[in-house]
Amino acid sequence: MDLLSDFANALERHVAERLRLCEDSPDYVCEAVRIADAHNLLFITVEGGTTDEEHNLFALRDLCHLDDMTLNYVPDRQRIERLARHLLLPGGAE
Repeated sequence: MDLLSDFANALERHVAERLRLCEDSPDYVCEAVRIADAHNLLFITVEGGTTDEEHNLFALRDLCHLDDMTLNYVPDRQRIERLARHLLLPGGAE
């Protein structure tokens, strides 16, 4: 697999695990994911975080969407893939 896919898969798993551990809807969770090192797939969960793209900090709710079939929040794969391209490609190319 290439680095973009590895990153997207790892972040998607991380977000899914955080969702699994949440007792509340992501709308009410004050948790964020800091991407400490995109190339080495290092993610840190931060309490009380909001999205701050300049510092690679993303609120959990911003990395999810509501699944129409199950009505559960799930990782937003398209958002995660865009984030992978932004962080890993020169100039954040699409």
